[in-house]
Amino acid sequence: MQAEFNSKIKDNKEIELEIIKILSFFNINSNVVFFNTDFNIFLIKIDNQNKGQDKQGGYRFDQEFCVALETVLHAVLPKDSFLKVDFNNGFSNLLETIKDEVHSAINQAKYYNQPIGLKSKNAFERRLKHLYIDNVYKVRHESIGVGDERQIVVYPD
Repeated sequence: MQAEFNSKIKDNKEIELEIIKILSFFNINSNVVFFNTDFNIFLIKIDNQNKGQDKQGGYRFDQEFCVALETVLHAVLPKDSFLKVDFNNGFSNLLETIKDEVHSAINQAKYYNQPIGLKSKNAFERRLKHLYIDNVYKVRHESIGVGDERQIVVYPD
């Protein structure tokens, strides 16, 4: 059933429509779904202002609900769909920080005409930086090192 469902979804617009259908089940307005082309990621923005069912409905929007919603979406959507439920703009703020760090590193690499390293807190943050570099700057980059010392190196063009 899962493979059959996934094979029916072909492009980002269809994925967006499937996300909206799932959100409507929880009475979440469809205007919370965004596709971020810089990172090729769907963002579902939820904050304390979003209202679901009342207390008799049995759920409220909080961080725990967002994690559960993200789990449901990952289970239903194609495996290569990249999405994140963003509660109170925490993830959006991370994306802005990543954009600033990558932009600065690429400018330094070009100015000094040498490779520049970008530290990351974890593998997920490194993945986001790789996506951003691929989608916006299209410069050569790679991950090097192991463990806590693993970092992305960007090269001048």
